[in-house]
Amino acid sequence: MSEIPTNKLSVYLIKEECSKHKDILKKFDTLQSKNVNEVGVLYFGESHTFKSSWLE
Repeated sequence: MSEIPTNKLSVYLIKEECSKHKDILKKFDTLQSKNVNEVGVLYFGESHTFKSSWLE
């Protein structure tokens, strides 16, 4: 049976006084965004695969 690929998802709740997205997110200029109706803005970037050091 083949393994289903997964991705890590990080979700952050930002305080109201932090209103500028570019000041909150690392590498803001490299992220893509999508407006989610009545919720907010979803920012996403390229996913990278890495091998954990404990596997060796």
